[in-house]
Amino acid sequence: MKKVNLGFELAEVRSTAEGVRVLSDLLANGNAPDEVTERALPSRISAALSLIIERLRLCERVANDSMNPLMICAEHNAPVDRTGLCVSEWDRNRIQQEREQEKRRLGFEARRGRPRRRS
Repeated sequence: MKKVNLGFELAEVRSTAEGVRVLSDLLANGNAPDEVTERALPSRISAALSLIIERLRLCERVANDSMNPLMICAEHNAPVDRTGLCVSEWDRNRIQQEREQEKRRLGFEARRGRPRRRS
């Protein structure tokens, strides 16, 4: 059974935020090494911020137990020992329960005539 260390995941997000700060400083102070880099900075900043937002959203869903931790499993958040906040992937029974619950929700919404909003 795979585990995810949420502390390592948050450390990766923090590191990305620090990188965004450095890129923003370069852009704001006009310290980019060349014109090509200066033109690329806004899109790089935007991309990094999108990454931060999405990873935090996924961590929030895992912490709220509304998403299987296996969905955010990656090399950078693999636990190396038993320290930190580690969460385990859902077992087969939990996955089956979530599928059945989602199927009921979709059936209810189909009868109601409105699509489900996703966060």
